[in-house]
Amino acid sequence: MPIVINGSGTLTGLSAEALSPSVLGNHGIIQVVTASSTSSVNCDDTTAVDITGLSASITCSNATNKVLALMSVGGIYSAANANDAVELQLVRDSSIVAKAVNIGIHSTWNLNLMGFLQDFTAAGDTNAHTYKGMFKNRQSGTVKVGQVEAKHFLTLIEVVA
Repeated sequence: MPIVINGSGTLTGLSAEALSPSVLGNHGIIQVVTASSTSSVNCDDTTAVDITGLSASITCSNATNKVLALMSVGGIYSAANANDAVELQLVRDSSIVAKAVNIGIHSTWNLNLMGFLQDFTAAGDTNAHTYKGMFKNRQSGTVKVGQVEAKHFLTLIEVVA
């Protein structure tokens, strides 16, 4: 079947299944899954809480492929207490795969920061895996993400390995 691009820019005659990993070669992108959120979430404990709406699942087409997970969280806020600080976590299923600790520690100012985490790991299987963003305080004061209408993003990319 010929591949045709029509006047509206759509492509016919080609399916994702036709683009096998061998055609794409190493580091070819198989799929991209995204989530975004503008939620504002408080945490006043040392137990991590979910960042509302910042969750996505991916099912890799081949167990040897890898998942590049990219997460950015805006409006990280720690009150003007020098000991308050945020621990930002990127979680796959129930395991922390990346984290940043002590964001905003030793500040006597109200902070509004941005955090970015990434992970690049072999899928290991062809089951669905859920990634999500979480955060907590290093002590028992209040910290927050999503301050001042900030936006959070989670992008999952299946890469041929």
